[in-house]
Amino acid sequence: KSPLWASAGKGTVLPADQRRGDWFRIAGKSAPLGWIHAGAVRKVPLRRAKNFKETALTLIPLITPPQIVLDPVANFLADDDSVLLSGKVLDPDHNLKDISVWVGNDKVYLQSGSNAKNARKMKFSVRVKLNPGPNMITVVAREGAKYSLHKNIFVSRPGGLDWKEPIDQLAAGSETSYNLD
Repeated sequence: KSPLWASAGKGTVLPADQRRGDWFRIAGKSAPLGWIHAGAVRKVPLRRAKNFKETALTLIPLITPPQIVLDPVANFLADDDSVLLSGKVLDPDHNLKDISVWVGNDKVYLQSGSNAKNARKMKFSVRVKLNPGPNMITVVAREGAKYSLHKNIFVSRPGGLDWKEPIDQLAAGSETSYNLD
């Protein structure tokens, strides 16, 4: 399915140069302009399309959110207090404003798109320090003030309010006594 890219007012005559199934290809002066479903149009004599101007179409800007692709990360770390978070953000139709990484409400990383070699494909890598217990890590990719995408992952490490240390088991046959002070 393709996104809607233009609209035309009722009664606009569109020249078609091909038909494929239920779709007509709209012919432009130098190149095809797009396709329209047969259910949205009715056939009229070709002579009515002779005065067609491409300005009869109102272009609709395509706004697609960026895509965040993260490298795999363990969801539980027993022996480490940080995790390496890396990945890339892709946006084929707009330059990225920035990428940020948050742990809870704390911003721990910011990369500006204005300094990037290619602001439509940015890689990032950051070592994220984790708090004891569960941590929500959020990657935010922004195109501008209006459009952004968030991706959350959860990584836990020992500790936190509900953490219980493992109970040390004595080896079978060994005895230990304790003196109360």
